[in-house]
Amino acid sequence: MELIKQPTSTTCGQACIAMIGGKSVEQVMKDMKTDSPTSIGQLMEILDFYGIRHAERNKRISKKNPVPYEYSILTVHTNAGYTHWTLLYDGKYYDPEFGLIKGEYTFGKITSFLEIYGIRKVLINFSVPTSRIKQSELNGQCLIRCDQEWFNEVELQVNQYLAANKSRIIEDIFGTPISAQEIKVALEGSETAYFVSSVSWHRNRDDGEQKTSISVDIRQYENGQNIKSFESQIPNCDSVEDAIKEALQSVWRIIVSEKTTLDSGQLFLPVSHSGLQLLYKHYFIGVTEGNLVLPMKDFLHFLQIYTDYELAPFIKALSSVRRIEWLYCDEVENSLHPLMQGEMARWLIRMVNAGMHLIISSHGDTMTSRLNMLMYGKEVRNRKQEIDRQYHTIPNQRS
Repeated sequence: MELIKQPTSTTCGQACIAMIGGKSVEQVMKDMKTDSPTSIGQLMEILDFYGIRHAERNKRISKKNPVPYEYSILTVHTNAGYTHWTLLYDGKYYDPEFGLIKGEYTFGKITSFLEIYGIRKVLINFSVPTSRIKQSELNGQCLIRCDQEWFNEVELQVNQYLAANKSRIIEDIFGTPISAQEIKVALEGSETAYFVSSVSWHRNRDDGEQKTSISVDIRQYENGQNIKSFESQIPNCDSVEDAIKEALQSVWRIIVSEKTTLDSGQLFLPVSHSGLQLLYKHYFIGVTEGNLVLPMKDFLHFLQIYTDYELAPFIKALSSVRRIEWLYCDEVENSLHPLMQGEMARWLIRMVNAGMHLIISSHGDTMTSRLNMLMYGKEVRNRKQEIDRQYHTIPNQRS
């Protein structure tokens, strides 16, 4: 079977027919008289036209009800919200969009991981607007308030940017053009959430030269209460406009990564079957159309810097000089004994408590149940402490 890639984002069905019929996808599009998305009925009609026998109706398949035919055109419902055709033959998926896939077809999930990783990397450098802010002065300081009006303006401009640059962003992430109906970001938060930034100017002499440094104090509020504070420095800035813009960029970085700086590291660990397959396809079976996906490039660079005699990505992620703030791991329980999955669950909770952001998936009942129990226990303890404070009692010392 020869893999045939779809020439456009809407011709996966035509490409599957081309592989089965041994024809070019251009010939199939001509015979079908369409280069648009295709239905089951249209696929059956073109199979009849080519004299290829097929089942009279579609069938749901699973591990209990495996595919009974040599060739099967499968419907894949992707996480991006669109339906996709792929061809299953001899235990391999000849996917017109993603290429040759051997084993379990889980690219909908792995694609979501890669998209989140890549889009965060794009958003951290996005230049946010200076409109819709509330600006004032107090004791020589410039005060900047960012509330719901500014959040709405940022969300609007971010999504306009993502829509205009969708194809380039997706290709940068995956190393090859793939279809994506929409990339959209929603800034979630209550109506009472806002940030206040105070910008102060300081003049000092360094080697006889007078220089201006700017300090930015950012406070995050919820229901009128200061819940978090951040500080940053802006060197060599004499313009008020530039200082305000940099302060807003710091607020934006806090929203995206809870840090004012650009060095909020993230790491994708390809421990699952699908994740490792991204490396396998590129280096061992010659599927080299396009470039290696962006998160995998970063992972290989990470290993190149922090490699040792054994590969322990989780340990390296925690012990590396480069601080990892965001960690992505598909099928986190992979290759772990059930008893060790409980230990891993406790470790993951400790990582979250230490301030790391985790985006993980799991198929293991042991892992998910342990995580649920630990998170529920933490919620109960937090609620108990809140009640203790509310009623002015001292924990563990009640009569």
